[in-house]
Amino acid sequence: MIDYKGEQDYRPDMESVKDSKGYTKGEWRVGKSTDSMGYETPIYADTEEGRDYEIATVHIYNGEQIANAQLIASAPDLYEACLIAINEIERLAMVTGYVGEAHYPRIAQIKQALAKAAKVK
Repeated sequence: MIDYKGEQDYRPDMESVKDSKGYTKGEWRVGKSTDSMGYETPIYADTEEGRDYEIATVHIYNGEQIANAQLIASAPDLYEACLIAINEIERLAMVTGYVGEAHYPRIAQIKQALAKAAKVK
C-alpha cells in the first residue's frame, strides 16, 4: 500500500485490524517512547500478521500519564470483562429470582460504561 506521501506504507490493512464493531482487535500495549525526549509514547495493537499497529500516541510527562496510557491499553480487556460480568450477573439473577436492575444496580452502571465506549467512533 502507498501512503499519502507516495511512499510504501507497511502498516496492515485497516480491515485486518478492526472487528465487526469497528474496534481495533488484538492485545493492546504501551510501547517505548519514540521521540528523543521520551514524551511521545505509542499504544500498539498486535495484528493477525504479527506486526505492531499503532492505535494512539500518548504524551507522557509524569506517572499519572503513564497510568493513563496503561488504562488505555487495557481497554479491550476491560470491555470484554464488563460483557462477561453483565452476563454472569444476569444469569445469577435468573437463578436466584432477583431479576432486574433494581436488584442489581451495578448492571446499569456497567451498561452505561459500555455505552460510553461505544459512542466513540
